[in-house]
Amino acid sequence: MQFRESHVRADVLIIGGGSAGAMAAIRAKASNPSQKVVVFEKGHILYSGCIARGMDALNIVAVPGKTTPDLYVESNGMACEGIMDEPVNHRMAARSWEMMRRLESWGVFFPQDKDGNYELLQVHPKGKFCLSMKE
Repeated sequence: MQFRESHVRADVLIIGGGSAGAMAAIRAKASNPSQKVVVFEKGHILYSGCIARGMDALNIVAVPGKTTPDLYVESNGMACEGIMDEPVNHRMAARSWEMMRRLESWGVFFPQDKDGNYELLQVHPKGKFCLSMKE
């Protein structure tokens, strides 16, 4: 196998294009729009990383009227046998809807049925928090 070498100049280099890397890049660019931000990812964004198929869902979204941050903390506590940081988990779930709506405003597609309900997957012990994403 032969690798080709290339050089890229950047003010900020983000290693890893998963959720954290993508958000770090967005924050870096927002903090100083004139800087060049580069994300270095080892594989194709749709099929790489620790998620089985890449970025095909948001794993934690407390959809208003369907779930709550409190239910997420309870459900995650069951899945983790209580080994978790409850305040951090609650804050993450409380911010999840706003973050999903921001991603949606940027063009990320979250499937909805004819009534406008998002496609939620049952992966947690209680409640549906996993929101499908499509290309």
